[in-house]
Amino acid sequence: MATPRPFKPSPAMLAVLANAEAGRDLGHHLHGRAEFGGFSGTLLALYRHQLLSHPDRQLTEAGRAALAADRAQDAARQARLQAAWAASDAPLRPRRRR
Repeated sequence: MATPRPFKPSPAMLAVLANAEAGRDLGHHLHGRAEFGGFSGTLLALYRHQLLSHPDRQLTEAGRAALAADRAQDAARQARLQAAWAASDAPLRPRRRR
């Protein structure tokens, strides 16, 4: 039997977790499919993975850890991009042809 993959929250799940952390409405600034019923599926997945507590919709320790891991991954990605940009000889803007 195959080894189960580790859980990786979707961008919508991370947005809901960030909203819960900030004390905003959980659906704040969600768009697209979330407006047409996808938000309820996102909440169910967060409850199932125990990232949100069910009755009061509060962030759990696992939810805080998932949010912190995503932020650390974003910070590492930004650092790699900035290091690559600093090492390159690329100008800030491409030169215009005359």
